[in-house]
Amino acid sequence: MQLLPAEAHLALEKAKKAKHGQLYRAHHSWQLLNCDLVESEFEGGLAYVLRETSTEPEPYYPAKATDVVLTPAEITAGLLAGQERKLGDLKTAYHLAVATQARQPQVRQVASFEQVRTWALRTAQQVADRRKPAFTFKVDEHNRRLFELLCYYHAGDKQFEILGEAWGFGPLSLEKGNAIFGGVGRGKTILQEVFRHSPSRPYGLVSARQVSDVFTEDMTASEGKRPIVSPRQKLYRGAGDTRALCFDDVAREETKHQYMGNWVYPMQRVILDRYDAVQRGHLPLWATHLTSNNPLDPADALPGMPSLTELYGEPAIDRLYEMCNILTLGGPTRRG
Repeated sequence: MQLLPAEAHLALEKAKKAKHGQLYRAHHSWQLLNCDLVESEFEGGLAYVLRETSTEPEPYYPAKATDVVLTPAEITAGLLAGQERKLGDLKTAYHLAVATQARQPQVRQVASFEQVRTWALRTAQQVADRRKPAFTFKVDEHNRRLFELLCYYHAGDKQFEILGEAWGFGPLSLEKGNAIFGGVGRGKTILQEVFRHSPSRPYGLVSARQVSDVFTEDMTASEGKRPIVSPRQKLYRGAGDTRALCFDDVAREETKHQYMGNWVYPMQRVILDRYDAVQRGHLPLWATHLTSNNPLDPADALPGMPSLTELYGEPAIDRLYEMCNILTLGGPTRRG
C-alpha cells in the first residue's frame, strides 16, 4: 500500500517520537544509575550530577523529537508501520460504513398500501379462524388508524410517518420497530401476529413468558456456576439467525434473574442487549417489536399493573424508545 507524501512524513514523525521516547527512557535509566540528584539554582531546585566513580558514558538523547536521527532500517520500519495504520484506518472506515448501512431503513416498497391492506385483512381473518373460539376480525373506529398505519409501515410508505404525526401517535419512523400498548383484549397480539408475515419485514413472535422460561432453564442448568446462554436466549438477545422478533405480553414474566451481580427481568436484559446489537451493527433498528398491557409511564400505572419504567428502569425504556415506535391501541376489550 502506497503512502502519500504527507502520510509518509507523518509516519516518520511518529517513528521519531517513538524513538525519542526510547532514548528518553534509556537516558533516564542512565541518570538513576550514574548520577546523584542534588540541589541546584538553575534546574528548579534539583539536578542530576554525574558521580566521579561513574564509568558509563552518557547515552545519546536529543532535546526534541524532531532532532532524532533515524537509521535506514528505522525509516523502513516507520514507513511500514504507517502503511499498517493506513490499512487499519481503511478497515475501520469500511466496518463503520457497514454498521451504518445496517442501521438504515431496510424496508422497501414491495407493494402498495392497498395491496398490503387487502393482504392484511385476509391474513387477519385466517388468524382469527384459528383461534379458540374463532371470531370475525373487524376494522372499526377503535383500531382503524393503527391498522392502516401498520399497512403503510409494511408497504414502506412515508405516509406511516406523516399520518402518524397527524393522528396524534407522535413522531414515527420507518426505521424503527413497533411497540403496541393498550388494555387487555384490545387486539394488540392479533395485529402483530398478522404483520409478522409481512413481505417486506417478516419477524418471529414469542411471548415474554417464553423468554423468561428460557432464562430460568439456563440459570437452573448453570448450577451456580457461570451462567449458561443457550442458543434460544442468544436469539432473544439479538444474536443468531431470524433475529427480527416481536415479544408479546411484555411485563407478564414474573421471575427476576441475577445478572452481573444485579437482579433483572429477562425482558429488561433482552431490550438492553438488542439495543447494543443495533449499535454494533449486528441487528437492524427495526428488528424489535413488542406488545404490552402495562403502560410505559409510571403516571399511568394501575394497581397490580406497574409501568414498564418501574419494572425495567429508565435506561432500558430509553433504549426501547430508540428502537421502537410507541403505538397505542384504545377502545373497549374485544373479548366476550
